[in-house]
Amino acid sequence: MTTTIDAAGRIVIPKNFRDEMGLSAGTKIEVEMIDGNLRIIPKSIGTLEQRGRFTVIVMPPGTPMLQHDVVDQVLNDLREGRLR
Repeated sequence: MTTTIDAAGRIVIPKNFRDEMGLSAGTKIEVEMIDGNLRIIPKSIGTLEQRGRFTVIVMPPGTPMLQHDVVDQVLNDLREGRLR
């Protein structure tokens, strides 16, 4: 996909990429150069909110939902690591 750098040095990240990464206006990003390539990493993927007695992470709009099988696998991996 091709985009253009404007006179101020800004680039437009295509909407489908922004949506997939959960990026929106005001999102802080980290920009790195690795082997001559730019890498863009969201600085903060969510914000912490107090909901009753719980602190939860609220993800930006457009962030894909976690799938139950992925969460289950991560929890299983963590449990197995604690038992070893």
